[in-house]
Amino acid sequence: MQAFAAGNVHDFDIKFITPLRWKHAGGERQLALLIVRPVAYRLRKGAHLSYRNPAYLISSDPSLAPQQILQAYLWRWEIELNFRDEKTLLGFGQPQVRSDPAVRTTAVFFVFVYALLLLALENCHLAHSPLPHPRWQRLRPRRPHSRITTPQAISLLRADLWASALGLQNKNGFATLNRCATKPLLIQNNLQSAVLYASG
Repeated sequence: MQAFAAGNVHDFDIKFITPLRWKHAGGERQLALLIVRPVAYRLRKGAHLSYRNPAYLISSDPSLAPQQILQAYLWRWEIELNFRDEKTLLGFGQPQVRSDPAVRTTAVFFVFVYALLLLALENCHLAHSPLPHPRWQRLRPRRPHSRITTPQAISLLRADLWASALGLQNKNGFATLNRCATKPLLIQNNLQSAVLYASG
């Protein structure tokens, strides 16, 4: 079957076993077991094929299709990235609140802010990185687009807000370069552009 992972659709060989029971995992409930053959990879070009250990996925809902179970398992990494960004970048867990209503709404607030940031990127057509990656981070031809990271999204949002406060009309560029034949005596740095560059 096919499933989406790591920016591309891959083919997976699976074995699906249902119904089965395992006391430690489901007690008296019916379970489903999905065995996924590992995908081959090479450490470098021309090297021998290597394989990781197979994945054993247990589902407590035997009515789910094997493709649904596999895709949900592959999407787990996006959820882990969500937790990491909210904790390290947005400050989840740092608010000093003590009342019960504030404690209950803190997690909802951070998830709401993170969702608004992603929606703003999508509406502004900035879901992918606007700048080319360095040579050591070049993507493969099969993966032409890379999703923008959360630090880059925060930097773009900060630069956009600061550009509005500074009264800049062109928010996507820096100061216009004055091309001259002779070397200028003094380097005239644009303060507004320097502030926006530092915000990144």
